[in-house]
Amino acid sequence: MITLRHINNIAALSLCVLLMPACAEDLGLDGDDAANEDSGLIEHEDQGEGVTRTQVDGTDEADHVYLDLDLDMGTETSLDDPGWDLGFRRYDVIVDGGIHGDAGVEVAVLDGEAFDSLLAVPSDVQWITDEADGDDEDMDPDTAFVDWYDYDFMTHVLTPKDRVYLVRSSEGAVFKLQFVDYYSSAGTSGFVSFDWAALN
Repeated sequence: MITLRHINNIAALSLCVLLMPACAEDLGLDGDDAANEDSGLIEHEDQGEGVTRTQVDGTDEADHVYLDLDLDMGTETSLDDPGWDLGFRRYDVIVDGGIHGDAGVEVAVLDGEAFDSLLAVPSDVQWITDEADGDDEDMDPDTAFVDWYDYDFMTHVLTPKDRVYLVRSSEGAVFKLQFVDYYSSAGTSGFVSFDWAALN
């Protein structure tokens, strides 16, 4: 038996359904806004003294996650946006230069340098960028960050090398960078973490 109470409930539900699109629009929940939001794949933590620790969820096997070092504290961007600097997919780290882009991003490898004490760009650095596969045993591209980790074939654990890099961004700014981890706090691989800071 349909009572007055049932009719009121049905009327209230119908009103909610009718108003839902308008409410969603007011809350910014339409498709265009959702597409423009950060995907949440990049997290930053201020370490003090101008140093940022960034963790990138690069677990997608197909697509890179792109980062623009010049914006704010490092902003997630896309391949279609001009000015991305670094791209992350699993252990593969690429730059917007050479074979992967035309923004001219370059990297310098500084073995034997301490991240904290490096305050300016050394005068004798050698800049490199992502290149096609050279004369080596594999068929992979020779990226600027190709050698940033050690891999233990017994334990299958990837460990970042104790090494500092310089990155010259798409806007010509120079940042120091050091990889610190490849695993999330839960132990999931593909979460690349690194410390970085702008240099004079």
